Amino acid sequence: MSPAGRLATVVVVDRAGRVRGATAPTRVAMPWLQEVGPVTTVVPGSTALRLLEAGPEPHTGAGRTAT
Repeated sequence: MSPAGRLATVVVVDRAGRVRGATAPTRVAMPWLQEVGPVTTVVPGSTALRLLEAGPEPHTGAGRTAT
C-alpha cells in the first residue's frame, strides 16, 4: 500500500515559459490534486500556475502523482 499523500514534481519555468528545471518527485501530505499549498513549499516563493500531468504512482498503481 502507498503511504498517504501524493508524489509531486515542481517544474520551474521563466516568464517566457521556458523550462528552467524540475525537482525530483517529492511526497506531500495532502492527497488531493487541487491542493497546491503543500507543493509550493517544495520551492519557497513559487506560485503554482497549472497542473501539467497526473497519474498513478509508478510501480504500485496506488496513490497519485502530479507534475
